[in-house]
Amino acid sequence: MEFRKEIPLMLVALSLLVGCGDRPFIKPEANDESMIIGYIDMADAPGSFNGVHVKRIQPVSKTPYYNFWIDGGMFYRSPVAPGVYKMDSFSSYSRWSNTNYTLNFPKSGRSEMDLKITKPGVYYVGSWKYAKVKTGFFEHGKFDLIRIEKPTELDLLKQVLPKAKDPYWVNMINKRIKELQN
Repeated sequence: MEFRKEIPLMLVALSLLVGCGDRPFIKPEANDESMIIGYIDMADAPGSFNGVHVKRIQPVSKTPYYNFWIDGGMFYRSPVAPGVYKMDSFSSYSRWSNTNYTLNFPKSGRSEMDLKITKPGVYYVGSWKYAKVKTGFFEHGKFDLIRIEKPTELDLLKQVLPKAKDPYWVNMINKRIKELQN
């Protein structure tokens, strides 16, 4: 996996184009909407965590890219319609160098974070830690994501529950919390 430096203004413009302007936990248009949640520890990344982007592969859409809301290392997205989704990239911002970094997931093959959403529910893509990969002098920007045990799905759901105001999402999150506690 690699990252590249980009102009901050371009990232802002892209975010606006792909639907970053909508709000989390709005009343769903259909009763088959889901939520995706996960976590990335970016302590060793080249900046602070500020974005996750997923691409809807199936069914094909005119607007296939979705952004996630970020809260510390937690990321979440609602509503998400049924379909097949591939994690596309995540990003960080360094105030020190005034640089946005886009870190790309592999474009081919299946990742542990890729999803097939078939029924309404909460879909957890895991908790991960960004790790820089040592390379030679002329190579840079290589990284890996290492699965970590904490925070758990239950920890994240308890953290996001107060943000959910619509009864649809409150019920869905509470249902998943109960499943995990049993």
